[in-house]
Amino acid sequence: MDPRRDATTLSEKQHQEKQIALVELQKKIVALDEQIEGLQRHQENKIETKKVLEVEIEDCNQRKKRADNLTKGLSAEKQKQIVCQRMLASKYATVQGDVVLSAAYVTLSSGFTLKYRLMLLKKWQKALFDQEISCNEDFVLQELFGDTFTIRDWHSNGLPKDSLSIDNAIIMEKSKEFVIMIDPQQQAVEWIRSQFKTKGLVVTNIRDINFRKHLETAIEMGQPILVQELQEDIDVHLESIIQKEIIEYQDLKMIKVCRRQLRYDDNFQLFMATSIGKPHFDVNISNHVSLVNFFVTVEGLTHNLLSEVVANERKDLE
Repeated sequence: MDPRRDATTLSEKQHQEKQIALVELQKKIVALDEQIEGLQRHQENKIETKKVLEVEIEDCNQRKKRADNLTKGLSAEKQKQIVCQRMLASKYATVQGDVVLSAAYVTLSSGFTLKYRLMLLKKWQKALFDQEISCNEDFVLQELFGDTFTIRDWHSNGLPKDSLSIDNAIIMEKSKEFVIMIDPQQQAVEWIRSQFKTKGLVVTNIRDINFRKHLETAIEMGQPILVQELQEDIDVHLESIIQKEIIEYQDLKMIKVCRRQLRYDDNFQLFMATSIGKPHFDVNISNHVSLVNFFVTVEGLTHNLLSEVVANERKDLE
């Protein structure tokens, strides 16, 4: 029995040792599992951090692209500003003479055709140079007083696209006096009809039996009125209105029309048109109005024909 007892005792002892080793291994396994879970959490945090960094990198790239575009744009704007400064510097050098030329052009040459206007400009420029007053040798009224959007609107309403017609429209816009348009071809009349149609333009003529009524209503209501077929002998009612004998009573303005006084609205506009090519108005009339010559020129016909061709052949370029 002793060998069996010894074998049993040895087995029990080995079993106990194995149990102790097993417990130690289980503890190690638990520790490793906890370590693995910690590493997994750490890995998940790093993955989230990576995603955040990727978003930030993309945002930085977008900002960099925008910054590059802005830098390029500012560089181009800087060049444009330099060019503008040089242009303004050259204009400042001739501003005094250009203003004199503009005033003379608007007040003295508007009744002439383009040919005579250019002759007058050359004479005035020479006179300024003789007085040592600098002015632009290539004087263009549009560059000083023209507005691109306004001119485009005029063209859309039928104003011819030649330089003479544009200058005439600018003169009419800037003039403080009422306008008589020399318009044998009726181009200016058609433009005025279209331009002021939405403002309630009243169209009449001297032979209209309601002419006086239309005129008085337009004055009091502040409407634009177009008087067509004007002759050299101006109607007495028009003559008194042209002279603008306006009297102010506190906030009320009155204008003398013959022997009557009418309430005057500042929005009132008077356009007169004659088909006479070379009219001779009385000095009392011509001194109180702006004569604007719309006599058609070769340049004007060229522009009009080109516009018609483009409108029919290439509407995308119009």
